[in-house]
Amino acid sequence: MKIRKFTALLLIMIFVFTLAGCGSSADGGADRDSFTFKCVDDAGSPVEGVKLQACTDDVCMVGKSDASGVIVIEGNYDSLDVHVLKCPDGYEYNGEEEFTVTGKGSVTELSFTRN
Repeated sequence: MKIRKFTALLLIMIFVFTLAGCGSSADGGADRDSFTFKCVDDAGSPVEGVKLQACTDDVCMVGKSDASGVIVIEGNYDSLDVHVLKCPDGYEYNGEEEFTVTGKGSVTELSFTRN
């Protein structure tokens, strides 16, 4: 009888701990996937200050590259339609006007040329 209670208690504890790790991220929000964009010039140096818009069928988000040229769009989306809204002074975007990304967790490189 004691073995059955111990086994049942052990199974319940395993179940509770398994569920505790699901459904939330470290920042308290829902589990998220992200799309990362790396903005570089023709020499491979990061380009700061690039603004891009990333849209789903329901929502659009705007991101701006940081000093390391990185923009991260977070959210649980299957794909994003993306276009560069603004290049920093002295740069021109080399890519397609609008494109779609589908690789959650992947890094999409955006290329810029100095004017």
